[in-house]
Amino acid sequence: MGKYIGQREICKRLKTENHQLPKLNDMIYTKYEGTEWLDDRYIHITCQRGGDWLMITYKNEKKTDLYVGYDGHKYVNHYINGVLEGAPSPIQILEKLEAMERELFG
Repeated sequence: MGKYIGQREICKRLKTENHQLPKLNDMIYTKYEGTEWLDDRYIHITCQRGGDWLMITYKNEKKTDLYVGYDGHKYVNHYINGVLEGAPSPIQILEKLEAMERELFG
């Protein structure tokens, strides 16, 4: 699983993903049982030991960003509220299916 990456590395990785973060001294850092956390009034950051995945939750916005698959420079996959970024929404999928059905059956 790897070593804990620490609060500075967590913040560095999130800044690479274009997140605005509070000052490091304003956040509380905790690590326990293979997980690291950074907390303040507005955000909650969770990171797996080794940094394979990293999740940031905005407390007031009901938004969660999950980053998975760190390749040494950036995260390969980005999920927003459980949906893979760039993936079609359920409504888009339904619209496409309806269009295909009309095309097939008139």
